Amino acid sequence: MENKIFFKIADHLLEVNFPMELNLNHYLPSFDSFQIKGSELELIGNAIIKVNISLSSVPSFAEELKVHAESSDTWGEGFRFEESDLYFITSLKNLSENTKLTVVSSKDFRESTIYLGDAVKEEYFLISWALMVVFGQGVLPFDTLMIHASAVERGQLEGYAFLGKSGTGKSTHSQLWLKYLNNFTLLNDDNPAIRIVGDNEVYIYGTPWSGKTSCYRNVRVPLKGIVRLRQAQFNKFHIKQNVDAFIQLLPSCSGIRWNRMLFNNMINTIEAILKCIPIGVLDCQVNKQAVEFSFYGIKTMNNV
Repeated sequence: MENKIFFKIADHLLEVNFPMELNLNHYLPSFDSFQIKGSELELIGNAIIKVNISLSSVPSFAEELKVHAESSDTWGEGFRFEESDLYFITSLKNLSENTKLTVVSSKDFRESTIYLGDAVKEEYFLISWALMVVFGQGVLPFDTLMIHASAVERGQLEGYAFLGKSGTGKSTHSQLWLKYLNNFTLLNDDNPAIRIVGDNEVYIYGTPWSGKTSCYRNVRVPLKGIVRLRQAQFNKFHIKQNVDAFIQLLPSCSGIRWNRMLFNNMINTIEAILKCIPIGVLDCQVNKQAVEFSFYGIKTMNNV
């Protein structure tokens, strides 16, 4: 017997099917505000992404798998990303080479199965990470991007995203905005989503994935600007346009590069976003002036 649960993330519907004996809500505490039930499901329609969870190990593949990656910045050598004729296979292993979790996804990531394999119950929290991987790729054809960023918003009327390499200070810069600018609050501190809706309206969304910060807000806010941060001994804001703007946003987008269809979808969405949303680079220190440079730099670009 299976249970079924639905989540609305960035206004997309995610369906998760799981065994009755698995207390899924316990392992997905950050998803509470994204769960939908009853009549709301009827208004939204069919799931755009469907995920099955199995307590068994992943079945063997008859053909030899093509290896695309054997490590990652987050998981080190415990990460592996492979491809068969029909599927992408994402897996995590522990130090003893036991498989914690394997995700087998269709080439468009619209359907996936998470195999928990040898994972112990303490590792079932990795289901959230697996859902993020699947969701981030599955929404690419639908004018939606997951980005690695910290985001703030004011009154659900304007939102801003801060990009940068790990350790650059994205979260710190967000906190400076909350400290020095009136009525700003944190929207998401690690993996917000950006979506183009209707006639080139661009929104930034909270998601169930916010890194080490517990900020799981199911809200959308008009996106008004993007800033890539670089640590420096001074504060200076640089306006970026065209190709220069594109290369500022691309590295922060969650999209695999080995599938031409998904990659092209990501590229097209980035280009469409940048036609509507200003992006700049801020060389910055950790101080109030850095906030003023980024805030008024983006405001100036919006008024041009």
